[in-house]
Amino acid sequence: MIIELPNGNRVELDNDFTIDDKVRKVEELVLEFEDYICEGWETTRIKFFLNGLSNYLCWHKEEKYSHDKDILSKTKDLRMKKYDSKNILFSSLNKDEKQSIGIYTDNDYDESE
Repeated sequence: MIIELPNGNRVELDNDFTIDDKVRKVEELVLEFEDYICEGWETTRIKFFLNGLSNYLCWHKEEKYSHDKDILSKTKDLRMKKYDSKNILFSSLNKDEKQSIGIYTDNDYDESE
């Protein structure tokens, strides 16, 4: 993958790296260009740079034609976004139900308890 750096140079990122190597490379680039990112956060060049780095990580495949079971298919993702009476939102649960499944927020507790 070829990416344009914030200073205008282009660099090729190796697609055959492991995910850990890719994360390290992305961290290195972000640290190297941290000043550019902080100063030009809203510029198109920085947006494309960060978007390119995120795509580099998100579209990682360990081996050709492998299927990552942790990533949802487009169909499943769309199905989750649609309303389904079988799905219950966490925000719809009462305090006791939230506590029973281990969801705790500061707003759920009174100071008198």
